Amino acid sequence: MQTIVRRVGLLGLVVLPLVACGTTEQAPVTGRSQTMLVSEKEVIDESGKAYTEVVGKYRKEGKLDADPADLQRVRAVVSRIVPQAVAIRPETGRWAWEVHVAHLKTINAWCMAGGKMMVYSGLIDTLKLSDDELAGVLGHEISHAIAKHQQERISHEQRRELITLPFSIAAKLFLPIDPTSTLSELAFGLPFTREQEAEADRIGLTLMARAGYNPNAMVSLFEKFKTLEKGGGTPEFLSTHPSDENRIENIKRIIQSDPEIRQRAARL
Repeated sequence: MQTIVRRVGLLGLVVLPLVACGTTEQAPVTGRSQTMLVSEKEVIDESGKAYTEVVGKYRKEGKLDADPADLQRVRAVVSRIVPQAVAIRPETGRWAWEVHVAHLKTINAWCMAGGKMMVYSGLIDTLKLSDDELAGVLGHEISHAIAKHQQERISHEQRRELITLPFSIAAKLFLPIDPTSTLSELAFGLPFTREQEAEADRIGLTLMARAGYNPNAMVSLFEKFKTLEKGGGTPEFLSTHPSDENRIENIKRIIQSDPEIRQRAARL
């Protein structure tokens, strides 16, 4: 037994230096410190491959860009927001930005590292989005990309696995049930997700405001999501973008506390 405990402890000593490796960067706008264990290029390359597969699948099913009006509308909004993202992170001007609309009832939208985007028609139709609200969604999603959230999440998951590995091994040896996964999600996963969401809200408000859209639309957007939840349906957007009761108040607080966003909101 002592030998097993000693080996688990030694494994922890090996793991900790690996966790300490990586590069430290700063998120745009907020300046939050980020620790990366993988490069952005790696994430962009893999995202591009995944995006090609998704686009090919929807095209084969006849669900890609099936409504020209929806596609034109989405691309018009993107064409105003992307230049603001590039102004914040000039190197993203080299990205091959791309957006398509999937004709599905799914209420969701996303933007991968490298600027590869997908908007689902269910989001537009079910919530009856105004152009300002659509800009709120796209600004938020683009913010995830320029803030390197996908790269950071992958790095975070790798670090979490390394940190919890010795404890998981010990738990499997001495406990009937391994609680490590649940505990690590509560300690590392949920707070991290909320932090990224709050940051994307903050950057997204800046992007949409600078693009000439009304930041207050972000409030009405999440009020629509909240109404949908109360009606018994949980949009896929909220399953991948966890919300809480304070989110709308936080968005209102950002609008009022940021002079640039507040002034633009007052003029629109």
